[in-house]
Amino acid sequence: DPRPVMHTFFHSVDSMPAEERVLELWKEEWSNAGFDPVVLTLADAMEHPDFKKVEEIMKPLHGKAGYNALCFYRWFAMAVSGGGWMSDHDTLPTNFPINEGLDLPNGGNFISFQSHVPALMSGTAEEWNRVAALIIETIPKIADLPGEESKTISDMHALFVLHREGNGSITFVPTDKEVLEGYLYDSPGKVNCDKMSVGRAIHMSHALTHHAVNAGLFPLEVTKEDPVGKESRAEGAKIFMNDWRKQCKGIDVKPVMHTFFLSRSSHEEKVLQLWKDEWEAAGFDPVVLTMDDAEKHPDFEDVRDIMVPLHGETGYDSLCFYRWFAMAAAGGGWMSDHDTYPLNFPLEIGLELPNEGTFTAFQRHIPALMSGSQDEWNRVSKLVIDAIPRIEEEVVMSDMHALMTLRNENDAGIIFDGEGQRVNRGFLYEAPRKVNCEKAKNIYAVHMAHSQVHAAVDSGLYPLEVTESDPMGTTRRAEASKVFLDDFRAQCDGDKTHFLRFLAEPSDSLA
Repeated sequence: DPRPVMHTFFHSVDSMPAEERVLELWKEEWSNAGFDPVVLTLADAMEHPDFKKVEEIMKPLHGKAGYNALCFYRWFAMAVSGGGWMSDHDTLPTNFPINEGLDLPNGGNFISFQSHVPALMSGTAEEWNRVAALIIETIPKIADLPGEESKTISDMHALFVLHREGNGSITFVPTDKEVLEGYLYDSPGKVNCDKMSVGRAIHMSHALTHHAVNAGLFPLEVTKEDPVGKESRAEGAKIFMNDWRKQCKGIDVKPVMHTFFLSRSSHEEKVLQLWKDEWEAAGFDPVVLTMDDAEKHPDFEDVRDIMVPLHGETGYDSLCFYRWFAMAAAGGGWMSDHDTYPLNFPLEIGLELPNEGTFTAFQRHIPALMSGSQDEWNRVSKLVIDAIPRIEEEVVMSDMHALMTLRNENDAGIIFDGEGQRVNRGFLYEAPRKVNCEKAKNIYAVHMAHSQVHAAVDSGLYPLEVTESDPMGTTRRAEASKVFLDDFRAQCDGDKTHFLRFLAEPSDSLA
C-alpha cells in the first residue's frame, strides 16, 4: 500500500547546526507514523516559474537565502512539487488520521492547521500556487499589523494578515484544535494525556522550547552555553515524544537494531533467528533489511553496476556493499551483522545515537556494529564505494577492506572504536564453557564470525562437540552461539547492567 507523503522544507543554515538533528527527528517521527517524509530544498523552490521574481522581492528584505526568505520559498517548493501535506520540520505527528494523509481534507482546498502559524498545511498543487502568490502579495500589508508584529516580514505574518482580513478562501483551524503547542507537561516529566488526546500533531518551535525552559518543563538540564534550549531542541522533543508514548499510549519505546540478510542456507537462517531473539530480549526492535530496501536508494543502480564485474549482482560481497545503501534508505541508526549479539548493550544509546550521530564503527574496520544518522550512512556509503580502487592488491574487494582503507587513510570523519572494547571477537571463554565475566562487563556485543567460530574449534573453546560433518563448527554457528549466550547469562547475570550504562568513555580514534 502506498504511504502518504509529508513534506517539509529545509536549508542548512551555518548559524543553526542543531536544526539538522531536529530534521532527523522529524523524519523518524513521520516515518514511524506511517508517512513517507520528503525534504524539499532550495533547489525545489528554484524550479518554480515565479522563483526569480520572489527572490528579487526577498533580496532587500532578508537577502537571497536568509531565514525568512527561505520561509517564503517553501511555499513555491510545495507548489512545484505537486502540493499535498507540509509541516514545519519541528512539527511532529501525534494522533494523525492516516486516511487523510492520502486523501486531502476539505476537498484539497487550502487549510492551515495552527491558525496563521504555518506549522501544518494541506492543499492541492493549484491551491499551493494560489496561496503562495497571495502570501507574496500580502507582504506590504504586514506594516499595518499592530505593535511589534509589523516589524517582521515573514510568511507567518503575511498569513496572519490574511487571517485577520477573514480571507474565506483559506481555512484557518484554531490553535490547539489540530496542532498542539510545545511541551504539554503538567509537571516536569508528567505528560497531560487529556490535552495530548486532541489533534493530529504538536509544534515544538523555538519559542515554545524557550517557554518550556522558563516554566521549568524542558526535559533536559539547561546549560550556561545553551540557556534557552536552542541547541538541544531535538533531544528535548524526542524525550517528550517518548514520554507521551509511554504515559498516554502505553507504548514502551524500543530502539531499533537493523541487519541485512539474503537467505543462502538454512544454517544462516538459524543465525538470523537467534539474532532476532537476542536483540529483542535485550530490549530492541530487530529489523531485517533486504535487497528491496537497498534498491530504494537512488544510487543503487550505479552501485550494482560496480558490483557485477567484481562479485556478480548478488554475490556475498556485493550484498555486503548493498547493506550500506539499505541502511541509508531506511533512515540510518544502528546496524549489526546478523551474527553479532548483544551482551551489555546500553539501551540509552540505542535511542540516542552516540557521538551525536557521527558515523561510528564499533569493531574498528569490521562492520559488525555501526551507528550513524541517515546523512552519515549516505555519506559513508559513498566513501566506502569510492575506496574500492584503493584497496590493497591481492585483498578481497569487500566492504570491510574498503572500510579498513578509510581507517588507514585517517581522513574520512569516521569514529573507529577500539577493538575489544565494545565488540568482542567470538566466544568470550577463558576456559571451556567458563565465561570471562570481568571482560564481558564492558562489552556491548559479541561477533560470532565464521573465522572466530573456527578459531574456537582450534583452541578447544567451541562449546559443542566437533563432528566429522561439521569440523569447523560453522554449520552449527547458531546453536554454539546460543550455548555461549546462555552461559553468559547464567554465569555473569550479576554483571548485566546494559539497561543502566551510558556511553561514557571516549572513542579511541576519529579518522
